Amino acid sequence: MSKKFFIFFIVILLLSSCSKQIQTNVDEKITNEEQDIKEEDNINKDDTSEEDTANEEKSKYEKPRYTGELITDGYYSNSGSLVFVPDKETKEYIKNNFSFIFNESMYLIYDSEDIVKDLPTELGIYKVEIEPDIQGSDYYMKISSIKLIDEIGTVEYEGKIYGTNNLDENVRVKDKVGGLIVNYVHFTNEKEGVIIRFSGELEVEGIYNLYNSHYHNNLNIGIIYADKNSLKNFPIYNNQPVKGDKLSIFFAETNDLYKELANHSAIGKGKFKISNYYIIGGNVGMEFTPSEIISEIVSLDKGYKGMFGFSNESLVYIREITDKYILVTESPNDENISSEEIYYVIGRKNFSKINILSANGYHYDYKKASDERFDEDEMFTLTTDGYNMRTNTQDDKHTITYRFLETIYSDDSDVVIKDLNYAVFKDGDGTKTIYEGQEFLGMKAEDISVFYSCHEDQEDELVKMRIRFSGKTTVTGKLLVSNSDLGYRASLYCDEEGAKNLPCHIEDTRGVGFVIVNENVQELLGTESFEKNCKLTIKNYTIHFAQNDAVNTAEIVSIDELTE
Repeated sequence: MSKKFFIFFIVILLLSSCSKQIQTNVDEKITNEEQDIKEEDNINKDDTSEEDTANEEKSKYEKPRYTGELITDGYYSNSGSLVFVPDKETKEYIKNNFSFIFNESMYLIYDSEDIVKDLPTELGIYKVEIEPDIQGSDYYMKISSIKLIDEIGTVEYEGKIYGTNNLDENVRVKDKVGGLIVNYVHFTNEKEGVIIRFSGELEVEGIYNLYNSHYHNNLNIGIIYADKNSLKNFPIYNNQPVKGDKLSIFFAETNDLYKELANHSAIGKGKFKISNYYIIGGNVGMEFTPSEIISEIVSLDKGYKGMFGFSNESLVYIREITDKYILVTESPNDENISSEEIYYVIGRKNFSKINILSANGYHYDYKKASDERFDEDEMFTLTTDGYNMRTNTQDDKHTITYRFLETIYSDDSDVVIKDLNYAVFKDGDGTKTIYEGQEFLGMKAEDISVFYSCHEDQEDELVKMRIRFSGKTTVTGKLLVSNSDLGYRASLYCDEEGAKNLPCHIEDTRGVGFVIVNENVQELLGTESFEKNCKLTIKNYTIHFAQNDAVNTAEIVSIDELTE
């Protein structure tokens, strides 16, 4: 109670007493004083009740000491988070007074470099005392200070060391594995899945891929696909692959090292040191997030320098990595990304960059292929369901088969052979694309194989083709029969009208015609040599083309006309 209020209270009592008969008895005076004291006590109690409520709220942040252990790898910034393992007493106090959700460790958030400037720069577990600022959320606490101290409360677990990199269900915070310290462990219900985070650095060598901010919440991000030797040193859980077989490092732009990579190439190869590593084991029902940090670029492979530019105008994306090649797509930033993709094969040994396909509105799915005649890593296919995003039309499904040939000669280059199961034919003054199973000029394309060789910085070169049609058609032209020491041969050379009824590939510059391959051809045409005009009905027309020459073939169904 304030002094003024007390004086005011006395004055009120005095004024009240003046309005009554004056009392001169001593006992009455004592009784009045006792009453004054009681009333003052009641007022003090009311004041104390309000102060106690305020002090209760305030006491959450006025615990004499918040102590525990800091797990750190020594990397700090202007703002960020720290991993804190409360001692037994601090943990109990936090759980009783706050709504934080944590098991053994919790995250501390700081917003100034001054808060962490005196913290250790070496990987380790350190005794600390923190000062909470305000409650951050259910998952972290904001702090205004943190300092190293010599003594803390009861330490509940000292940690163990794993002899191998294979973690199990007994993994806990503060455990050590392969030079790392476990700083966070979360199991899902019935331990079907687990998330484990680490403090410390890992050295990794592999292929990296950068993505601009157009694709991930306005963040520039990247992935490092670790090679097999690097993966051997990575922690795993119950012998499960690290984040899905090949995906090992997922990072965002957090320092100038990202810009160094971007200036080198959007796709490249190098050796790195990374921190903030984590693994996901089993089913946890969450997506991978870019949380790892590149702390050092040890080296970059110069062969990739300038291979792909990094910009906000396009996306460069690794579709597949094998021991021999990398399949890459590059596309502009728009709604129909895959419809404008350009596909490249990158030769890993010779750093070749070979353009193998322009999507032209289609989306293609990659699949490894096999052929007992070739090495395992040589063959693959790209298949589309035929929907064209550019024209909004449904075309036929088609597949392109590829074979990567790595040169062994220093003065030569890598080659990709592609085999199309569709072909482009002359159609009047224009062209028409025909897929296997479609009809053209009254015949059905049963089997299409058109082979091109693809080289770096060169146009695709037609190597050979074989296209077989079923069905019948009528042709006209010059029929030539030759029977000599070289053998028997019957050929038809189409005239202008006859050529209109036979499919002709746009890159086939030969005259239109074919060799007759009936088994009974001599019975049909005789054994004497001649040259005559004719009109024939034919079937099983097949286009054969090769750089070392080849001839088309057909079978005669009937001889409709034969004149000199």
